[in-house]
Amino acid sequence: MKTKKYLILAGILAVSCGVLWASQQLTGETDLSAKDKNTRSNLTARQKLGLSTKRVWANKKEVLQGLEGVLVVVEFIKPEAEKYGLTKKDLQTDTESQLRQYGIKVLTFVEGLSTPGAPWLYINVNVAMSKEERVAAAAIGVELREDVLLVREPKRICYGASSWTRGMVGVVGLSGIKDIREKVKDFVSEFINDYYAANPTKNPPVCLPPTKATQTEPPGKNGMTALYFTQGSHKDDVLRIQGTPDAIHRYPALGEEVWRYGLSTVEFSMRDDRVAQWSNYGNLKVKLEPRKNVIAPTASPSTTKAPQKGLISAIAYSEDSPCAVINDRMVYEGDTIDGVTIAKIYKDRVVFEKEGREVTLSWTQKIGEAPKAHWYID
Repeated sequence: MKTKKYLILAGILAVSCGVLWASQQLTGETDLSAKDKNTRSNLTARQKLGLSTKRVWANKKEVLQGLEGVLVVVEFIKPEAEKYGLTKKDLQTDTESQLRQYGIKVLTFVEGLSTPGAPWLYINVNVAMSKEERVAAAAIGVELREDVLLVREPKRICYGASSWTRGMVGVVGLSGIKDIREKVKDFVSEFINDYYAANPTKNPPVCLPPTKATQTEPPGKNGMTALYFTQGSHKDDVLRIQGTPDAIHRYPALGEEVWRYGLSTVEFSMRDDRVAQWSNYGNLKVKLEPRKNVIAPTASPSTTKAPQKGLISAIAYSEDSPCAVINDRMVYEGDTIDGVTIAKIYKDRVVFEKEGREVTLSWTQKIGEAPKAHWYID
């Protein structure tokens, strides 16, 4: 009996050690002095690389040079999103099939641990439904995570660091939730194109998936004569002022089209092909001013119900760029709506601030909670 008991305990200990070792391979950081001889010999080579090789920026295609393959990891999908046709299984199958189709090796868990850098392509889709289930906020991310050396302390490896990433946050109608799959495929296509751009000696088995813009025609009839564009400008005007974009991404499920100029982006509403917002890293000829020459259609009062002032319909949380849907508008931290500032966005609540006549008001609301009276105080 004692022998059997010891064998069981030994087995449990062996499994526990194996799980601990595997988890260290995927995330966290460890002092290399505790590694085996092979790792120590690799350290010398990696230190030389850090000293002699030119540095590359994270999120650039150069970080994919020499990549042998990736393990695909898809984050858990909420049941309410699966109810509308978005499943973890579909995202896993789509991504692995897409990579294999274009000749990029999909690693098993064991292969991933034994591959230099332990690279894994991380698919994370977070969908937050509104309480009335009218709309949903979606945060979509595709990242390459791998082991990297800390330059300030070369004897340490940081496990699971993000070296290449694409993502976005937006609002989608319930019928379009299942179409988020196409958005993920588009980001994976960018990864595939960047992979072969960084590894020109590798030849894909088929033509690469299209992601680059092919629009070279002159501006259309909606182009005007301004020297800059602004919110509400037509895409014809943006094309005339900025020229052909580096890439165009269309997301029918989210009702938007995004043009990329270097690191800068311009987002259009697919409803009217006009500028909704932008992210400017210094190369966009843009000014913020009230919309001009835009006639918005007027909805019939009998068919349109105004949203309740201050109502939080949904939250799409991410550490980098959380957003919320308030008054049927997507807002970020620091934005102002109806004179109220969005101070902080958490996973289930939002902190608001408003300048009163004598004091600054501050309060918290949860998703679907009745708005506080502060919204109506002048």
